Amino acid sequence: MRLGRLAVVMISTVALVLPSVSASAATSPGYALLTTTTHQVIRWNPCVPIRYKVNLTHAPKGSMAEVKTAIGLLHKATGMTFV
Repeated sequence: MRLGRLAVVMISTVALVLPSVSASAATSPGYALLTTTTHQVIRWNPCVPIRYKVNLTHAPKGSMAEVKTAIGLLHKATGMTFV
């Protein structure tokens, strides 16, 4: 799997599940937190499965396998459950 495609899958996954709010990044050396305009940190509840959808309409053959691999890596890295 190419890293570029994996990054697109991860970014797409994040875009699907982030709340629809106006956000800005609160930064400090070494890390950044995404916050709302009222300075609330945007995050997922790690106790609740994160739902995602995949649109394969124009995707190349084998894309679903790559999505599943990427989601598996996200689960392994974060412990969060994706459905």
